[in-house]
Amino acid sequence: MKLAMGWALLVAGSFGTLVTAWAGESLKPHWFDPDEACVDRFGPTSGSYTIETGYFPVRATCVSGGGARLELVDPGDTVIASSILAAMVLAVLAGLVLIALGWLRRPVGTSTVEPAAPFEGGKVATHAVLIWFIVLVFTGVMALLVACALFVAGPIAGAVLPLPVLVLGGVFAAIIDRTIGPGRAQGRASLRARHRGLLVGAGGLLASFALLTGVWMWSEGPDLVLLLTLPLLPAPAALTTVAQNAMLSVRV
Repeated sequence: MKLAMGWALLVAGSFGTLVTAWAGESLKPHWFDPDEACVDRFGPTSGSYTIETGYFPVRATCVSGGGARLELVDPGDTVIASSILAAMVLAVLAGLVLIALGWLRRPVGTSTVEPAAPFEGGKVATHAVLIWFIVLVFTGVMALLVACALFVAGPIAGAVLPLPVLVLGGVFAAIIDRTIGPGRAQGRASLRARHRGLLVGAGGLLASFALLTGVWMWSEGPDLVLLLTLPLLPAPAALTTVAQNAMLSVRV
């Protein structure tokens, strides 16, 4: 029940954050000619207007050449948009908490722990390759979501929108670990596979996305260097998977 409610809050809150942040951005002047919006609203001024904007609270202030500060966004709209945005972000945080309580808590039932599986190079390689592939694909999805959210809705949406993908990466990694990973625990003891999945999936995704961001900034946008670096981004997650297998499997 907690997991279902957590996922509902996480997905709905993330989508709601995107919509609300986009609506807040639509209240602000167009980026290509903000001065015109101030002139249309408040009339011409000596010199030109400068625009000061904020994402929370949602606001846009026209500063005239004489120093007068004029709020372009209606205060009522600011209160409404900011309140809804805060509620959506809180829903996302509540969803994350509920998912954590449901996912990281030891399942109800008997605990059966089988002996550690023999270390098999082929199975370890398969495990690492699957994690590498998932992290690579999910990193691309996260990057696309962040780019779209930043472009249409601002940094708050850009930070919140990829969170369901991040959590889903941990879930997929745990399922793979449970299937071919180093642990064969059943019932209540299967919690350890979830922990490993969270580390490899969510942690690997964060590391991969951080590397992607760093390479993007260093290369100043998409180029050949970024393209050649892409296959290396999931390396931390794949190497962590190999290390987990090496430590938890029995060598025969």
